[in-house]
Amino acid sequence: MTEPSETVTEPSEYAEAGVPHYWIVDVAPPVSLLSFRRTNELGYVDEGDTTGTFRTSSPCPPTIQVDRLR
Repeated sequence: MTEPSETVTEPSEYAEAGVPHYWIVDVAPPVSLLSFRRTNELGYVDEGDTTGTFRTSSPCPPTIQVDRLR
C-alpha cells in the first residue's frame, strides 16, 4: 500500500499567483484553522489559530465550526 502524497506550496507561490488570503486546516486533534492575510508591506501575516468557531469578514463572511471538521 502506498502513502498518500503531500502537496506543499510555499506562501511565495500564493503571493505570485495573487492569492490575498489562505487558510491551513490541521485535522489532527484538536482540529484547528490557521488564517493568513497578504499585506503589501509584510507579505503574509498570520491572523491566528482557531480551534472553536472561525469568523472573518474578508474576503467573504463565512462562519466555520472548526471543531466539527473531521
